[in-house]
Amino acid sequence: MKQKVLWLIKSDLLKLLPILGLAFYIAFIPHLDYPYPVHMDEWVHMSFANELMTERSLNIIEPFTGNPIQLENRLEFGFQLPLGIFQRITGMSWNSIFRYSPSVVFTGTIFLVYLFARKEGYGWQAALLASLVPTTIGILGPAFLVPVSVGLLFLPLMLYLVFNYRKWWAYLLLFVFAGFLISMHGPSIVCIIIILLPYIFLNRQKEPKHSLKIAIALLLPFLLVLPFTFEVVSALFHSLITRQPPVTDIHIPQLLSDYGYLPVILAIVGVIGLTLRGGVKNMSLVLGLLLFFCMLAIFQTFGFGISSIYLRGFLFGTLLLGIVGGAGLREICSIRFPKETRALFTFPLLTKYLGTLLSIIIIGFTLAIAIPARQNEPYYYTIDEIDYDAFIWIRDNISQEYDRAILDPWKATAFTAITGKHVYTRTQMGPTAIGAETQHFLRDGSVNTKLLKTNRLSIIYTRIYDGQHNIDFRSNNPDLEEVAKNIYLLKEVNPR
Repeated sequence: MKQKVLWLIKSDLLKLLPILGLAFYIAFIPHLDYPYPVHMDEWVHMSFANELMTERSLNIIEPFTGNPIQLENRLEFGFQLPLGIFQRITGMSWNSIFRYSPSVVFTGTIFLVYLFARKEGYGWQAALLASLVPTTIGILGPAFLVPVSVGLLFLPLMLYLVFNYRKWWAYLLLFVFAGFLISMHGPSIVCIIIILLPYIFLNRQKEPKHSLKIAIALLLPFLLVLPFTFEVVSALFHSLITRQPPVTDIHIPQLLSDYGYLPVILAIVGVIGLTLRGGVKNMSLVLGLLLFFCMLAIFQTFGFGISSIYLRGFLFGTLLLGIVGGAGLREICSIRFPKETRALFTFPLLTKYLGTLLSIIIIGFTLAIAIPARQNEPYYYTIDEIDYDAFIWIRDNISQEYDRAILDPWKATAFTAITGKHVYTRTQMGPTAIGAETQHFLRDGSVNTKLLKTNRLSIIYTRIYDGQHNIDFRSNNPDLEEVAKNIYLLKEVNPR
């Protein structure tokens, strides 16, 4: 019995379980008091998933406008289709899926980080620091159910396969994972390949066949889909040699601040420790980290690169920082005074476990700073309970004859996701002229019937968010019929 207790104390289990709990909680923070999808992108993916399930075909229309869908809007079907299938099979509500799935996915990611790093000798340390990957509105993150959050899960998984297995099934899995990521989120697989490149090149002399098979497994899926995505790929290659507009609101210093300065310092210690230890695996992680941040810095400084990889790459960069930071925490944990030196101190037991004590202090300060910072991260919420109930009422009570709505563009994406009906306009990247026109129409009492008939708009929802409060606007337009609070229908509906 005593041996089992000692084994449990020495094992990683007592450390890993709280770390996984921490990861679950950090990803759950935006959903603590909000039961609906948070980020606009989540509502978008919900809309596309519903459309794919309704039509039972990949040949769908754009769910918000009803227009033919463009190729660039099909590039995340690999995420949206499984999402829709999962919802239909399980019967879970969309609210539950978007509220709890991010935490489940992120917990799985951190567990895979632990499995990968444990083989290298710093499993729980890497898992702890990786669990601090930030979530913000700009770079997204593990607290949102979006493709890049699922893509993060594949970084430790593919590192684990590449570092540890030389079997045919491992290369097949790399091929399958790469193909899936291409269909789900192209920037994710590009980020992972950038991180893996140093290992492929450093390992050429020692294991040339292994490096070649890895390269083939990762490259082949791109070649297979190239005939279908040639226009998109050629545009991306063109952007590599063309200066892109600067991204002024998201930059590397902000990333390091969001992640935390103490974890960054640990990552620097990890870089030094891995370099001194040497070996292909250690050096490939160091060079992968440096190469990746060089790529981010080149785009930020000179504007050469692909903006989507830059924006979503921040998440892969911080996850890799966490893994390398785990190696740094291991180095600190291993600090010991020599036996002959301990005798000179009053508390030799304390000096014997100096590294452990330092690690506990660093972890304590890190969590004391990181957890409140993530709790205080600002998030926007597109709708509230009143809006949600109104949209559910529209979905359940208004016939398909009324197909197109005009409402606050800020709420329009969620409206389509919930009701399945098209909208006049919606907020995407920021305010637009047509969005301002819509706001004016609603604030003016929805009296412009010509605008409604010209654009085949038959549903009017008059509750507007002004940036601080929701305001109910009424309409005295005789051409409209009020069917519920804030909900009006055009009496004479144009045929679709």
